[in-house]
Amino acid sequence: MKNVLIIGNGISRLDYSEEIKNFDGEIWSCNYAFREFGEILDRITGHREPMEECLREKKNKGWKVKVFSSLINPVPECENFTIDRYWLRDSGTSLVVQAIKENFDNIYVAGFDLGGADVHSPNHWMLDKTVWVRRWAEIFQKFTLDKIIFIGHDHSDFIKKVSKNMQNAGFYSENYLRKVPHINNEKYKEIHKKYVKQDDNKLVKVKYISGHECFLRLEIAKRLLMRGQIEVINGLA
Repeated sequence: MKNVLIIGNGISRLDYSEEIKNFDGEIWSCNYAFREFGEILDRITGHREPMEECLREKKNKGWKVKVFSSLINPVPECENFTIDRYWLRDSGTSLVVQAIKENFDNIYVAGFDLGGADVHSPNHWMLDKTVWVRRWAEIFQKFTLDKIIFIGHDHSDFIKKVSKNMQNAGFYSENYLRKVPHINNEKYKEIHKKYVKQDDNKLVKVKYISGHECFLRLEIAKRLLMRGQIEVINGLA
């Protein structure tokens, strides 16, 4: 079987780090996920800034990952998608359609929360990402979801409902924009409770095992520290 795992950056994937690391097949990801999984990635795409950073890390660390450019501020050194330009939109759905085109038997997706809190982007839950839901509905209409396997919460029924009436697409955003969990899953609710709280804006400076230094939200820093993926430079009480 030809399998691929695509890593998004929704907080639901925080409970599946071991499954991601032990996945049997190709591993693709979006944006800053390379800071955690760079050494095991086969492909990545995202905005200009993270892709430029990933290219530097790839050169310094000898990673095998192929870096693909998005249509938004493309990076000349990156490789190009082979799907129709129409599907080159957000990083996640672009990779999903690419995997469909390449005839993968199973396309696993982790951290595809279709909006809400993000592992690497503080206050991401404040952004209305309803357009992501609509794009998934379009994917269902064009290709079906038969090959898609959601790790964690399965959005398939919701996506199919939206495909029948796009006015339903805003259901998730109506919740997460009010700091209410949009995914009816106990694991997600527990992570959400810690993530989107009054002090979720507190940032700490950390260093990844790759050597990269940046600021992370407090809850993320605690989780990655427990897994040995980072060391805290300052800010963690």
